[in-house]
Amino acid sequence: RARHVRTSDEAMAFIKDNSDPKASHNCFAFSLSGGAQRSSNDGEPGGTAGPPILAAIEGSGYQDVAVVVTRYYGGIKLGT
Repeated sequence: RARHVRTSDEAMAFIKDNSDPKASHNCFAFSLSGGAQRSSNDGEPGGTAGPPILAAIEGSGYQDVAVVVTRYYGGIKLGT
């Protein structure tokens, strides 16, 4: 899910409201026009979730956006 946000607090509220506590991971990133950025792997291996989401936001040219990607573990490790 993605949403236009104006502040870090608004971004974090959106992330909280759109995260599934039953999911394995709720990875997120946000980028604001004032320069504030944040991302989280939420337990995924370092650099494999939050930073790529943030890179996609930056690469798109969008600002003032928050994105949450929810992942559910299905019993099979990817990439093995």
